[in-house]
Amino acid sequence: MNKLISLLTLVSAALALPFTSFDECEKAYNACIAAGTPEVACSCTLTACVGEDSARIREYCSSATASLAQPTKTEIASASKNNTLPVETFTPIPGIPGGCNPAHPGSCPPPYRTGLPPTFTPIPVVPGGCSPAHLELCVSAHTTSTATSAVTHPSYPIPTNGTQPVPGIYPRPTPVIGKTWAIQNLTRYCGEDDDGCDYNFIVKADGKTERCTIIRMPGSNAATESWANEPCTDGSSLRISWGYVTEPAPAFAVITVVRVKELAWFGVSDVNGQKVTSSNPYGSGDYGSLGPEQVYTY
Repeated sequence: MNKLISLLTLVSAALALPFTSFDECEKAYNACIAAGTPEVACSCTLTACVGEDSARIREYCSSATASLAQPTKTEIASASKNNTLPVETFTPIPGIPGGCNPAHPGSCPPPYRTGLPPTFTPIPVVPGGCSPAHLELCVSAHTTSTATSAVTHPSYPIPTNGTQPVPGIYPRPTPVIGKTWAIQNLTRYCGEDDDGCDYNFIVKADGKTERCTIIRMPGSNAATESWANEPCTDGSSLRISWGYVTEPAPAFAVITVVRVKELAWFGVSDVNGQKVTSSNPYGSGDYGSLGPEQVYTY
């Protein structure tokens, strides 16, 4: 127990330092799990580290960790000043993956999904993110396909009307040499009545990190909705589109991230295939990290 408490103290200390990157948060989480710490404690610490906050979330984490060991505060050295910071292992932690948006009060019922989103692996159906510049990446492995040329780019179902995907195209997308963007910690929570979904993720683009929260309330068929040109968040220069594609099965989604005249595409495999539970209704899921993917200009 002393070893466990010491490790948790170090993890909490690392997460308390300012300007913590997502990679550092993930490393601290992995160390926490490796030490045999209850997953709920590590997950609450992770979401605090990446900056999520809500009174309801703090209450949840406080309740969820109340029965765990409560170590005393330990003095650790501060990285920015010549003093020490008191750190407590099981401080009530803000953050539950999935957004916990007021639009969907059901997104935070205990017990909630407390695991770290799984590491995203290349999609067997859509390897590399299903770029419309390379349509051959968007077909199943057993289907014969002819690669398109760099000059004539095919039409692809990119949503344009905010409801259903229709044939559309970004004219002549050209790779920006040496430039990639990435999505991290992608989660979606859909209501039990399939009336709306909350999308939460981080975009890493042009050396900056931006947290996106998009709340969609179509009223029905939210898990199979396509939508377009939603701002990442209020005042953001990033515009996000979500294209739901049924063929080839299983259904997948293509996320388009656009900033001015640059864009990147990301594939989400088997988008509605995660296990349905009372706290994870149909369409909900933790999809982990996507990319990095090539950036195009058009």
